Amino acid sequence: MVGEEMSRELRGSLPVANVQALASSCSGDIPLRYLRPELQSEEVLVDDTLQIPTIDMRKLMVDDDDEMGKLHSACKEWGFFQMG
Repeated sequence: MVGEEMSRELRGSLPVANVQALASSCSGDIPLRYLRPELQSEEVLVDDTLQIPTIDMRKLMVDDDDEMGKLHSACKEWGFFQMG
């Protein structure tokens, strides 16, 4: 039953101008229908001491143990890295 109720609520949509029409108007104003004032954005804290790990792939190709350690740490602690 819940699915049917949601289905009824989601039928039909409001007529909107297509993206090209909005872009060509170049008014710079966002239409009110796209604004969500009830959503408050949270403050983003920036810690300059945190830097995404950079891995030198050339060092990995020559079995550099230090670089292998950095790769292991980046994968374990960050889940990703950038290549340099």
